[in-house]
Amino acid sequence: AFTVDKLQQAYVADSSNAVTKYSPSGQEQFRYYDNSRGRLGYIDATDPFNLLLFYPDLQAIVLLDRTLNERGVLPLFAAGVLQASAAALARDNNIWVYDEAAFRLLKLGPDGAVLADSGNLSALLPDPPRRGAQLMARGNWVYLNAPGQGIYV
Repeated sequence: AFTVDKLQQAYVADSSNAVTKYSPSGQEQFRYYDNSRGRLGYIDATDPFNLLLFYPDLQAIVLLDRTLNERGVLPLFAAGVLQASAAALARDNNIWVYDEAAFRLLKLGPDGAVLADSGNLSALLPDPPRRGAQLMARGNWVYLNAPGQGIYV
């Protein structure tokens, strides 16, 4: 898996869950490795100074600084999230999470405090997202890609 930030720096995750940051010219800059959290599911490099790594197996989010040093770990179970299937950075450096078990989109602080809650989407929508594959926050909008269903805004 890989992604590129707005400064054209690439972040590559290999099969051992090591994340390597490369400069725009392709030179390795920094490396992060922690294999204790299971498979790395997603890298959000929306903010090149604040990266988000999502580990769905252990329901954990890791926040890294620009040199890939760990700034914090958020165990989602401790935040009351039952089964997160997607996570992303919010515009204000908080965290968006889709809890597929509760059909809820949540905005969490770095400490796990719930800052915003969509409520139960199965009560609000005729066909709520059953599984979120990817979340993305741009401007004042949050996008949830639900395979086979479409993109929810």
